[in-house]
Amino acid sequence: SDGTWTWFDSPLRAAEYRVLRSANRRIAKVESKARDYLLRGKLDFTFACVVEHSGNPRLGENVLQRTYHLKDNHLVHVSNVNIDKPVTVTVRCPRLPDGTTWTVRDPISGIHYLRAGKKPLWSNEQLLGGLSLDLGGRSDSWLLLEVATAGARIAPATGVVAELTRH
Repeated sequence: SDGTWTWFDSPLRAAEYRVLRSANRRIAKVESKARDYLLRGKLDFTFACVVEHSGNPRLGENVLQRTYHLKDNHLVHVSNVNIDKPVTVTVRCPRLPDGTTWTVRDPISGIHYLRAGKKPLWSNEQLLGGLSLDLGGRSDSWLLLEVATAGARIAPATGVVAELTRH
């Protein structure tokens, strides 16, 4: 071999172009919704604690997280890099400023993460307890923690319950 990648030695077929176009659309969607955080946010690998539920350390090793801080808000990116195995994770945020109330939403889809009883506001203690997320194989979730404004209203129909319940 002369050092070139032989995969590109032949012309791309329609199926490969379809995969490339699909990936480009997904990337463009994330960039359009999270651009400010990705470009101007402060990157932090220790803000959130992500725990995989099965207890299998191999699955836990395939779950990555990073946070981007911008002003008083935090964008947490959680990724399951295992292509074959879906996972359920708990995302805990132990380092939030005291006495703050939060809303949590996925900035890509616009869906709000709600507490049990479809309540949209989260306290620091509740976020320390964690949110539960299901991640398919080779998938991502985005959590935007925003300081709640006075009188914040979120329709329960625009959200999914993500608070862990204790039995």
